[in-house]
Amino acid sequence: MSKYLVWTLLAVMLLACVVVAEDQPSSVMAGILTRDGIGARAIALGTSFTALADDTTAGYYNPAGLAFLPGIRTGGMYESKFDPSLGINFQYMSATYMIDSLDLGTGLTLVRRNDKAIPTIGGSFDASETLLLLSGGWDFAQSLELDGFDGLAVGANVKVYLSSGYEDANARGIGMDLSALFLYDIGRGWIRIGFRSSDVFGSSIQWRDTRNEIKEVVPWGQHIGIAFSLLEPALTATADATVFLGQPDLNSLHVGVEYTLFGISMRAGFKDGTPVIGAGIRALDWLRVDLAMVFHGDLGQSLIASTEFSF
Repeated sequence: MSKYLVWTLLAVMLLACVVVAEDQPSSVMAGILTRDGIGARAIALGTSFTALADDTTAGYYNPAGLAFLPGIRTGGMYESKFDPSLGINFQYMSATYMIDSLDLGTGLTLVRRNDKAIPTIGGSFDASETLLLLSGGWDFAQSLELDGFDGLAVGANVKVYLSSGYEDANARGIGMDLSALFLYDIGRGWIRIGFRSSDVFGSSIQWRDTRNEIKEVVPWGQHIGIAFSLLEPALTATADATVFLGQPDLNSLHVGVEYTLFGISMRAGFKDGTPVIGAGIRALDWLRVDLAMVFHGDLGQSLIASTEFSF
């Protein structure tokens, strides 16, 4: 199979996603967990991580990136959103495993958001949202021995949505992501191009135990990213564009830059116009610790801490 045929197939897939998505009905603001972002490193880069996807958050941003994560990795995050007195916190836990004989990377990710003491008439209530991702990424350029590629992978997520809210209402839903990731070595650096089609055809979330049965639709999004390094591994720049056809208010642009020296990384970016900063340190070959802060103006700041272990 020639590399030109591969590029043609990928272009047709992208065009098909865009054309079909144009026919999707307007969606409600559902599935916010899929747009908040996870991981202090990725968030400090403005969540422009579709093309990087090179740590345990890959299943969330681009499951094709799992095809290039060796060994076993585990990671997690804690985030206090906005003013701590609001009682909004956000966590994720994940694990990845590479099946070398198949050039297949696998991952399991659990994302959870809790909102405490939301005011209502006569009192308050707690709400939670949970997202479970079962992910896989396959480097078929390696498996099929394609010439002209340093790495070309496809990936997919099966995702489960679980929510609870006012008066013991609860919701369930299921969805799917499809993605691709291309790697190219340019000598003293590299270029990565990523694409993810999230919640393909729109993921339905059905609420129950409410006065009126409510069906929400997580909008179908198209995420295109590029990342490049010219002084590997010192300087990395990233950019993502996200488009939700039929939901222009959700369209966004994300950019970030990372500079690494002696295992210490400094990062800064913009998440759809919101400034973010962060830092990280690889204390040992098997441990990385990252911090990030998102500035929300009058709403305060979000503080994020995450770790990753490699085995």
